[in-house]
Amino acid sequence: MTRPNRRPLLHLLTVCLLALAAARLIAQAPSFAGDYTGSPAKPGGPAAPTLHVVQTGSKIEITRTDRGKVSTSRFILNGPEGTYTSPAGLPGKGQAKTQDKFLLIQSVVENKPQPSSPSVQVRIRERWQLTPDRKSLKIDFAVDFPNMAGAPPQSWTEEFTRTARP
Repeated sequence: MTRPNRRPLLHLLTVCLLALAAARLIAQAPSFAGDYTGSPAKPGGPAAPTLHVVQTGSKIEITRTDRGKVSTSRFILNGPEGTYTSPAGLPGKGQAKTQDKFLLIQSVVENKPQPSSPSVQVRIRERWQLTPDRKSLKIDFAVDFPNMAGAPPQSWTEEFTRTARP
């Protein structure tokens, strides 16, 4: 008497469990898509910064307008390096990943403060978090300068209000 081959059934069960786990991870990651307006630096000062975020599947595109400068960054979520443009307009490379309820962006740009000076590497880490009602966005920034001895790291937080959802 021969035993039935259970290997195909186990294989199918494994594939189904992996698919369910992946769907659960995707469902837990919030969508940051939408339009946001930040707080102005000073009353009567320059216009408040704005963000336009397009998030579809595994891609995210972030367009920031601040003091008349427009910068756009594009990433594959949890994937390889993408193109990053700093709020100051400096081009660089970066990666974006979702982790729990956060969007984490780490990027590096090269800055040459003076034409005759060496390049300064600027590493920027952003941690995005939506409020539970999804109406506000908080971005924590941490900036350091790996190849510039003695330069102190900088950190700050920016808050935005969601003005439109896709």
